[in-house]
Amino acid sequence: MRTGFDYARAMAPFWLSTTQYDESLLMVSARAGPPEARLLFRPEQIVSLTDSALRTEYVYGIDWLYDPVANAIRLPAGSRAPFLTEDELYPPVPGPDTLHRTGGGHILGKMNGGFFHEKQLAVTYRIASNDWGGPVPVFEPGLLPRTIGRLTAGSPLKIAFFGDSITLGADASGYLNVPPFMPGWEKLVERKLIGSYSSAVSTVNLSLYGKNSIVGAESAAALVAPEKPDLVVVAFGMNDGAVVSPDAFRNNIRTIIRDVKAGHPPAEFILVSTMLPNPETSFYAMQASYREELAKLVGPGVALADMTRIHQELLLRKPYRDMTGNHINHPNDYLVRWYAQVVSALLVPG
Repeated sequence: MRTGFDYARAMAPFWLSTTQYDESLLMVSARAGPPEARLLFRPEQIVSLTDSALRTEYVYGIDWLYDPVANAIRLPAGSRAPFLTEDELYPPVPGPDTLHRTGGGHILGKMNGGFFHEKQLAVTYRIASNDWGGPVPVFEPGLLPRTIGRLTAGSPLKIAFFGDSITLGADASGYLNVPPFMPGWEKLVERKLIGSYSSAVSTVNLSLYGKNSIVGAESAAALVAPEKPDLVVVAFGMNDGAVVSPDAFRNNIRTIIRDVKAGHPPAEFILVSTMLPNPETSFYAMQASYREELAKLVGPGVALADMTRIHQELLLRKPYRDMTGNHINHPNDYLVRWYAQVVSALLVPG
């Protein structure tokens, strides 16, 4: 029986592991059919299905079934597992928690609270081989020579995280203060580095809820530079989508780099391209285009963590609702873990 969050399981790389731990599912009943959700990979053996709190384990044959044709978990009548109907996810009439749905109608979105977290499930399963075909982060020590050098030498390393609400940890269960209380991805990265090196690694999260790269560029000199970080993880983009052109976004990130280095020249940078917002909402705009702009800034002292292309690949295999904390623009524990694993892979070999 699971008893809650397990760091080692949470940080097993999705793109390498033949055991997929706690993959998130939102079970949805469409047209009065049984609630179901498909898996990222085709399982050889399904080990467990639990609630998102990782405390309640559901029983095969009673609470859930597996459909090999659809590669989906399905809930039979009488299952104890939570689910939503299609009408709940796409209400026929607007309400206080609905947004306009692209193409017409309404879509459920919860900006605050653990509503979606409580409705989601976590499945653990083994696969014969990992056929992840999407982008894979690569350890390139030449891009971050000072950072990797300090880690390798066992020297202290200070990391500043600077971004929007996603970088603050929303909607990780720890941020929501609900079980299993998984921390945000900056703390997962910190723990990965502490476990991989003998360095004293410390982090400071300077992220700005609801802000974009314009505010980031205006704030970096006063907010980030005085911390004198060895490494700065810059992760804006989600809130830029409807208002900041790709060129302007690149210039804003370049300004952040310039202003931090003016106050602390040794600083190095990881630029994180954002996950995507729900394409069924008006929040979806220019976010995907920012990845290419960040790539233009990569060079000595600047690396790219490509969450945009990874999320695009995930969305080819799983619906948005499986990976979100609010059905609009925040990740859930599952996608927060992808952030942590991708950034960590740039800093830890193998």
